[in-house]
Amino acid sequence: MMENKTSLISVIIPLYNKEKSIRATIESVLDQSYKSFELIVVDDGSTDTSVDIVKSFDDSRLFLYQKENGGVSSARNYGVKHANGDWIVFLDADDLLLDNALDVLLDLAISKRQKIACANFYINENRAENLFIKTKKEGIVQDGFKAWSVMRCFPRTGCTIISRDIAKKHPHNEQLTRYEDAEVIFNLFRDYTLATSATPTLIFKKEYNQLSKNLSNPANDFVAHLDFKRKKFWEKVALGGILYSGLKSYKSRTIQFLIVYKHYICYAYLSKLISFAANRLQS
Repeated sequence: MMENKTSLISVIIPLYNKEKSIRATIESVLDQSYKSFELIVVDDGSTDTSVDIVKSFDDSRLFLYQKENGGVSSARNYGVKHANGDWIVFLDADDLLLDNALDVLLDLAISKRQKIACANFYINENRAENLFIKTKKEGIVQDGFKAWSVMRCFPRTGCTIISRDIAKKHPHNEQLTRYEDAEVIFNLFRDYTLATSATPTLIFKKEYNQLSKNLSNPANDFVAHLDFKRKKFWEKVALGGILYSGLKSYKSRTIQFLIVYKHYICYAYLSKLISFAANRLQS
């Protein structure tokens, strides 16, 4: 833990109507064992008391920006533009960093000489917390799509650190409001290797998450824009995982998805089978 002590980390939280959770999320950042960070909260046009809660904190490391509503991708990109850190950590406004999260992520990236690093996380559901990744393996991942599919790594927000130059080079698609982070991660998988660790850095609050809802309009969802053409096997499997989720979440659009992705629907079920087998083997 020597070289990382001089690195500034920018933690970016997109905020929209999260008055029930934002206080605890901010506190989880301010209580980090690693102290060289700035916390950038980008309010995306909240209409509840979220902004008042943010303003109640008196900490020079906390910066609040307010903008018109443009979606979570717009808020994240806005945060990157105002970030001064060498490294970026995106964090959802209803999740919690563990107190050594920034230490773990930065040390992992620097020790493995990677510009992207991801750790493990807990899923909090029905008052129980379970580790998402069961394997103890860590190191450098050469094929991110394969690692994603076999549940060796899952670079979700809050357990992933990215160098600022890469974050600027790969902005979030502002047309997407669901699985927008997966699209970015898949773009990174094509160009970079990454370091991964089984150490948890995040508590993912599933009760706040909206991905499990039966949705109706996938226009702004990555699942409606999947491109399987000329992709290698493991990328098709990873894309299949997103498609499988879409089939479950947009039940009224099942026929539409079956028509659009008729040549690739097999990868949706293959992805589910592979993740199930990987989970059983890790248990």
